[in-house]
Amino acid sequence: MTEFVLGVLYIGLYLLPFIIGYVRKQPNKWAILVLNFFLGWTIIGWIIALVWAFKHDDTRERDPTIIVQVDSSQNKVVNLSQEGQGQEEVKAQRKDEPPEPNTLGR
Repeated sequence: MTEFVLGVLYIGLYLLPFIIGYVRKQPNKWAILVLNFFLGWTIIGWIIALVWAFKHDDTRERDPTIIVQVDSSQNKVVNLSQEGQGQEEVKAQRKDEPPEPNTLGR
């Protein structure tokens, strides 16, 4: 029984980088598992996998998705994305309207 408990603890400690990456919802958690599984025994591979599991994922903060709401009656687009928290209003040009004249330096 003692050997079983020690074996489970050893496997849990060996796979700790993957477990941390899984709990932290790392997008590369499966790559962490592969690195941990194949190179974890080298200790340096285990440390690299552990650091990778704790690495802050900033791709969720830089999501390029822009959500807009088009109000055709007032001819404007309202930005509803996180970056546009002020919900900036941008004038949209309809297809049937002529383009506005260019007033930059002419």
